[in-house]
Amino acid sequence: MADKKTANIEKTLKNDDEKMIREVVKESGEVLTDTKRGPSGLEEISIKGERRGISLIWPFILISAGFILLFNYFNILPWSVWGVAWRFWPVILILGGFEIFLRKTIWHAFFQILGGAVVIILASIFILGLYFQFRQEKVSESPFNFLQLFYQITGPLEEKTKELTVSQNEYSNLEKINLEVKLGSQELNLSTDNSDDLFYSKAVYNTSNFEPTLTKSQVGKDLFLIYETQENQISFFNVKGEYEIKLSQAELLTDLTIGLDSGKGNLNCENLNLEKATLTIGSGELEADFGSQKMEKVQTVEATVGSGKLELKNLSSIASSHLNVDVGSGRSTLSFGGEIDKGDFLVTVNVGSGKILIEIPEDIGIKVSYKIGSGNLTVGDLKTSDDGVYTSPNYTDAESKINLDLVVGSGSVEVATL
Repeated sequence: MADKKTANIEKTLKNDDEKMIREVVKESGEVLTDTKRGPSGLEEISIKGERRGISLIWPFILISAGFILLFNYFNILPWSVWGVAWRFWPVILILGGFEIFLRKTIWHAFFQILGGAVVIILASIFILGLYFQFRQEKVSESPFNFLQLFYQITGPLEEKTKELTVSQNEYSNLEKINLEVKLGSQELNLSTDNSDDLFYSKAVYNTSNFEPTLTKSQVGKDLFLIYETQENQISFFNVKGEYEIKLSQAELLTDLTIGLDSGKGNLNCENLNLEKATLTIGSGELEADFGSQKMEKVQTVEATVGSGKLELKNLSSIASSHLNVDVGSGRSTLSFGGEIDKGDFLVTVNVGSGKILIEIPEDIGIKVSYKIGSGNLTVGDLKTSDDGVYTSPNYTDAESKINLDLVVGSGSVEVATL
């Protein structure tokens, strides 16, 4: 069989073998370019190797990705754009499938040229569209009319506002509110106020998929509220979703469940009669402040972080509870600011490849039971990669104590004093 990597191969064969050689050449992917009668009745067959062409599609995909990263670096585009761009990964499979299908046909070269041209055109529309949008120029003023569709997809959209309210007059004999908030790439701000309403929200958005819905149901003396949006929009950029939630009636117990995918959240839990909090973050960011006042009813606070960022402040306010934090590849800061009650506070932390900083007042005793894979732990003067137990010098005599149960994979944990 002829070597595909050889540009030109010449073989001299007998006439009787020509048919067989032609079949071999055909199977090998080579091209039979010339035959002629040679001396002594031999057939000289010239075979020209066909080199496999290099696809133009993938280099341009890399170039386009490079431009996006460049725009990210110079703050022309937000980094959150990648959260939308990944949804178009099936296009790569489609292009790859076409190329494999047409690779050994006469249309392969044409497909390479056409595919490269299409990518160039799309990349040009993309880059020029970003330019006109960034310059705040009208598309109609540009010489490129084909940018109109791009601008409609990526340009500013009409903002809408929606307010939702749950009045205390709607329900009776309530003792507890269970609020679940499920958002994707939007922004959330949650706090408390002194109004007569149980729940109030104001949403500002510019795509119908970001319109919030509120599901309400009462079971016994518990009120269940589910506040959520859908995110199947096709807009690339400039989608907006900002949500403000206020809770009142501090005498009612509250279970809080917050789910953020790639969005940003800020929770001010001051004056909230919290009993349980469950926080889940994907690649987004969440900051929760538990305030300066003691929360007597808190039982558990659980937080799960994927590749995002979590910051918990004033954890001393919930010191009678159990804190459980699970971090994948993201980062988390646990700050025990404020005054902590006498007694023990149990904290469980699991870290994959991420990083956690735990800040503790110096007058609080701390005991750390740790299991470490390939990661490391830094606490006081100790820096270790082994399993074991660390006890602070003031642990025995301290009135307030934190017992930390720690499991680290390939990540790192640092315990520092405030």
